Amino acid sequence: MDLAKNSYLFRDLPNGASAEPIMEHHDETYDNNDKTKDIEMPEFLQKRALYHRVVLFYSPKCPHCIHFAPTYIEFARYFGNLTRNQDTIYADVKVKFIAVSCISYKRICRLQKVNSYPVLKVFPAKEAEHIFHPHELHPLTVLKALGDGFVKDTWWDKKSHFGDTFQTIQAQHQKSTPKKATNTPKEEATTTYFSMTRSQPQVFADAYLSFYNAMKDSVFLKDGALPKIRKQALHQFLQLLKRTLPPWRLGWLVNDLYEDFHENTDMESTWEMILEQFPPPQPTWSPACQEHESPYTCGLWTLLHIITVGVVEYNRQVIHPNKFAVQSVSMASLMLREYIHHFFLCEECSTHFVQAFDACAYRRCQRMIDHNHTSVSLEEWQELPLWLLEFHNGVNIRLQTERWQRQGRQPEPATLEEEEAVLWPPVQECPSCWMHPMNGAASQYNATMMYQYLRLIYWPEDGEAMQTKQEIQAAKLLFAQQPPRLQQRQLKPDGASSLVDTVAADGPYVVVSAAVCGVWLFVLWKKFLMDRMLGIHRTKMRTV
Repeated sequence: MDLAKNSYLFRDLPNGASAEPIMEHHDETYDNNDKTKDIEMPEFLQKRALYHRVVLFYSPKCPHCIHFAPTYIEFARYFGNLTRNQDTIYADVKVKFIAVSCISYKRICRLQKVNSYPVLKVFPAKEAEHIFHPHELHPLTVLKALGDGFVKDTWWDKKSHFGDTFQTIQAQHQKSTPKKATNTPKEEATTTYFSMTRSQPQVFADAYLSFYNAMKDSVFLKDGALPKIRKQALHQFLQLLKRTLPPWRLGWLVNDLYEDFHENTDMESTWEMILEQFPPPQPTWSPACQEHESPYTCGLWTLLHIITVGVVEYNRQVIHPNKFAVQSVSMASLMLREYIHHFFLCEECSTHFVQAFDACAYRRCQRMIDHNHTSVSLEEWQELPLWLLEFHNGVNIRLQTERWQRQGRQPEPATLEEEEAVLWPPVQECPSCWMHPMNGAASQYNATMMYQYLRLIYWPEDGEAMQTKQEIQAAKLLFAQQPPRLQQRQLKPDGASSLVDTVAADGPYVVVSAAVCGVWLFVLWKKFLMDRMLGIHRTKMRTV
């Protein structure tokens, strides 16, 4: 059958353009006018299809379909790049992207109940029924719907303490009371405060367990339905989780709690019945979290970091002509504030957080700015996880002082080294995150590199994370080889450490006179002071 070229949007493109990896459905034996026999659905719409499918039903005469076609191609290519790397959690996800012209295949579209254009449907492998119509194209939303490419959150096995040496992750949580106070506070400050590590499955398992316990123990404090103000705060928090969690089985629990939310929060028994269907993947917190007085709080902080990184990742991966934000940073921060205010039952902890939040601590009011919820700047979105990191480090420093007071230390200010010992990440773990020399609680960091490190820790590993890991591994090796005086090297003019400059400056070691070294360091120091005075690239630096 000779079909006109204008019957398709993804075939015979002008100027030799390619629509790959979109597969335009084309069947020479199909006849729209032959109604004498039942038509057989193409394989990709049948249950025997062994692969996931995203199918676009469209009309080539529809203006919106014409404008949407390049976006669909862009999305398919982006998704393909996401799953192409064989060393990431998305490696086994196989999705085909297909387009069906409803002008050429009217009967197929009618059987699929397509009555407007364009329509997107997502079909899991071995299923003939679609699972949802995505209102917008987003790779993480598709993965969630397919239940594929989920982050691992099970670690309880014989190898849980071993594996990739870099993937072990510093447990970020303040110690309230050490289990064994064998060293004086001064001695403790000589080493990093974050002594134990977590694998990525442990990170996500800790967050799941703390969320589960919060929903079980902190929601219903009295008999009867949930009070209106607490119900509103919880509803917004669950909505934030739905929008920002990575593909992860915790999302199933969140979806069920959120669906029919008002009925679910009328009776505690209904709420508990939902929780029982989604038990935590691990029965206890990781050894790193258990080192602290409150493993629950350790997991809660972990969840908050995952959420804030998720705001950035969902916003930056929207495939949409207007690039609108999935979640505004100002609203996300306010939702976190309301949840902690109403559901974090440590009264002193909650009070500290809310008071600091309302006082615009760490320049929150200047940093959490949305332009009619359509901000398109990656740097603007990154302010949320960076702000939370600064807030968390501030809590670590405050609790360090309180811990020393309980141990009988005289009320004296902490030294710069003591403050740096509780800052996360430790400089040994991410040398390129921090500006050198460090300056205690006032230490500055490279905002771009710090966000990449947060993403590496609190987000499923993809190709971008693997590249970040390699860069940090190289920086760690160079940092470990340096003598102490070079570990405190001066800044480059742009405020960022360079691996090339580090190699050139730090090795191999050559014996030179003290005078030459002194002149070299003096020149760099003067240049650094001049750059700071002129404000060169100051926006790349942040102060804790």
